[in-house]
Amino acid sequence: MDINGFSDPYVVLGDEYQKRLAKTRVIYSNLNPRWEETVDITTQGQIWLTATVWDWDTVGDHDCVGRTSIKLDPSNFGDFLPKEYWLDLDTQGRLLLRVSMEGERDDIQFYFGRAFRTLKRTERDMTRQITDKVGNPFGLEHTCSDKISSCLRIFITVSRALL
Repeated sequence: MDINGFSDPYVVLGDEYQKRLAKTRVIYSNLNPRWEETVDITTQGQIWLTATVWDWDTVGDHDCVGRTSIKLDPSNFGDFLPKEYWLDLDTQGRLLLRVSMEGERDDIQFYFGRAFRTLKRTERDMTRQITDKVGNPFGLEHTCSDKISSCLRIFITVSRALL
């Protein structure tokens, strides 16, 4: 925790061999962050996923806030429906992890659905990045984000129509 009583958290995802698989962006001055980021992990079988929450510091080492692990098994996702897991950190707090699996099928519907989900993820990521970069001096975050999102939705709709 920082001097101001807040934290600048980010999450690092790794596997059982401590190989870094992904890292989220830092959310500044927040004790209840929402990253809403998507990570694609390719696996042939079971994987132990470790999530470590860190507090970003400008000077010195970043502080470990907490850690949690979950065993992901593709056989639990045979229905291809997303599942939510609330994972308790070893110190305090918890982390919500939404997991879904995409299988490799050889049909056209699967590939169009996968492309659509990728476009929707990109839309959310672009909206978040633009909103984060532009900032919000007047506290109109939702309005700014909604307008950017609607512009991006139009762009993606047009792009989809051109495919």
